Amino acid sequence: MENFDMIVEHLEEYNEDELFYKKYYELQDDPEKLDRFIEDFGMEKIKERSLIVPHLQIYPIENNMPYENISIPEQRMFNDKMSGRDAFLCKHNRYSPVYLHTHNYFELFYVMTGQCRQTISNEDMTLNAGELCFIAPYTLHSLEVFDDSIIINILIRISTFDDIFFNLLRSKNILSLFFMDSLYASRQMDYLIFHAHGDEDIYTGILSMMLEQMADDEYTNRIIYNLLSVFFTKLVRKYGKTASYSMKHKNTDTHLQDIISYIYDHYQSVTLNELAEHFHFTTAYCSRLIKSQTGRNFKDLLKDIRLRKAQNMLLTTNAKISDISSHLGYENKESFNRLFKQHYGISPGAYRENAASAKMHA
Repeated sequence: MENFDMIVEHLEEYNEDELFYKKYYELQDDPEKLDRFIEDFGMEKIKERSLIVPHLQIYPIENNMPYENISIPEQRMFNDKMSGRDAFLCKHNRYSPVYLHTHNYFELFYVMTGQCRQTISNEDMTLNAGELCFIAPYTLHSLEVFDDSIIINILIRISTFDDIFFNLLRSKNILSLFFMDSLYASRQMDYLIFHAHGDEDIYTGILSMMLEQMADDEYTNRIIYNLLSVFFTKLVRKYGKTASYSMKHKNTDTHLQDIISYIYDHYQSVTLNELAEHFHFTTAYCSRLIKSQTGRNFKDLLKDIRLRKAQNMLLTTNAKISDISSHLGYENKESFNRLFKQHYGISPGAYRENAASAKMHA
C-alpha cells in the first residue's frame, strides 16, 4: 500500500505540461496576456514537449487534418512514449485543450477521482469516479478535465492485440464482443462503459499496472498484459451485465466469434469449404454470414488475420521475411510482400526498419 500511496501522490501533483495547460486555460479570455504567456514560454519548448496550442494551430501530430478530426497513429504513440510496449498507462493531462480525434489503437479511460466529460461519436456524457470507458479504434472522441480530477488512460496496440488477448476473445461476454467487433465486425460498438463505483479491487488493479510499468525491465511488458487480462476478467465478472454501450450497435451473430477463432487457429491453410464443413454450414451460407457480419469476404478476412500476424511478427521477432511468409501460409515471398504493401502502403522490410528506427530515436 505504501507504493500505491506514492503513485497516488505522484498523480495528484501537477506535472509541467499540466501547469502549462492550466495557465493557458486561465488566460483564454484575455488574448493579450495569453499571447504574452506563449511568447515567454517559448515556441521551441512547446514543440519540444509536443504541447497542444489550438489558437496557434499546434496539434498532437503534424498533419493536414482539420482540427476537428485529428488522427493519431499507433506507431507515434507507442514509439515515442513507451517503446516496445504492447500497452501502457498514463495520466490524462488536466486542463489540456479539448480536441476531437481518432486513433488506430484501443483506449481505456478510468476515472480514478472526480469526473470527466466525454464526446464520443457526437454523443456527450459524463463519467464519474470508478467508471471505465473503452473506446474502439477509429472512433471520433474527445475528453475534457478542467479541475483536479484524475483520469488514467490505458492504450493497447491493435497490431498485437490478437496474440496477447485472443483467449479473451474466445469467451462470450460483452467485453470480448466489444473487442471482436472492433477488430473484425462491420457494425462495431463505439464505446463500452463499466460502472465500477467504489470498487477497491478495480482501483488497486490500475495502481498495480502503473507500479509494474515503473519497474520498466525486460519482464514489464508481459506482466502488464497478464495483469490486464486478469483486470478485464474481473470487470466482466462483476459488471458485465450492467455495462453500457453505444446504442447504434446491432447484435453480432453469435457464430462470428467461433468463426474468427477457428480461422485464427488455422490461418496457415484454412479454406472456406473447410470452415463451412466444420460449422455444418453450406459454403454459400458461410460466405454470406462472413460478408454480412464483417463487411469482407472470406479471402479478405483471412488476409487481414494473416497480415496482422505478420505485423506482429515483424515488430516482435527477428524472423526472416521469407520465413514469416512461409509461416503465414503464402506460397512465395513475393506474394506476401505485394499483399503487405497493398494493405499497409509499405513493404514488410521497410515496415520493420521504420519501427526499429523509431524505437532507437524514441
